Amino acid sequence: MFFLRPRILFIEPQQDIDEIWKKIKESNAEEIALIIPQKAILFESSISLKMLQKRAEKMQKTILLITKDLQGKRFAQNIGMRCEESIELLDQRKKPL
Repeated sequence: MFFLRPRILFIEPQQDIDEIWKKIKESNAEEIALIIPQKAILFESSISLKMLQKRAEKMQKTILLITKDLQGKRFAQNIGMRCEESIELLDQRKKPL
């Protein structure tokens, strides 16, 4: 059985929504995992995550977050975005192809 793994993009704490969106847009993957450190600018407001999610949906992409940032996890849960604390947890919950 094969498993589909999302494209992993590393996000720097100071990267804003436009820089992050550029990375997402340039990826040809349908599912993208963003590894985001704690206290990243992206987590200053839930609006940024909502905007990323809406843009991704328009391009038929799925975004999921990998972060230990509590506020970021709360924001993701509130908008229905998948969020894991580590790549290992992501791998444990792989979807069969």
